Amino acid sequence: MQTFSLANSVLAGAITSVTNASSTLRFITPLTAATVKVCVVQKPTAGFPDIPPALTAMLTGSVNWAVLADGQIDLLSNKQLTINSAFSGLTADQLAAKKIVAYTPTSAGGWVRTALATTQRAGSMPVPANFVSIEFTAPITGAGFFTVE
Repeated sequence: MQTFSLANSVLAGAITSVTNASSTLRFITPLTAATVKVCVVQKPTAGFPDIPPALTAMLTGSVNWAVLADGQIDLLSNKQLTINSAFSGLTADQLAAKKIVAYTPTSAGGWVRTALATTQRAGSMPVPANFVSIEFTAPITGAGFFTVE
């Protein structure tokens, strides 16, 4: 997991990114100190070890990974999550239907699933010849788990 502490500095009010191999969270830094954590959680054969069991049961389709955005996300503005993913064996219509989906916690301890307004474009990650690379981007409002479904 990548953790970044953003303090009052020349970065305040600047467009900033937290990036790993397949996802990027872009945002405008706050005028106050904030801590942001972003990581990609891979799904081993036994399920997601770092995701609460109640959430694992909600994940639909063949979700093999999730992006976790945590920390003081609410202090950031203009939050855009970009996820690069590769697919094979899907039709153009099936690919076009893919969206970034947010799983956010409720105050009652449950989870809410929300398909986000997602844009797509050709991805830049290298993939085998029989795969298609797609870059998905959507605005997010707060901390949660994010997948492409």
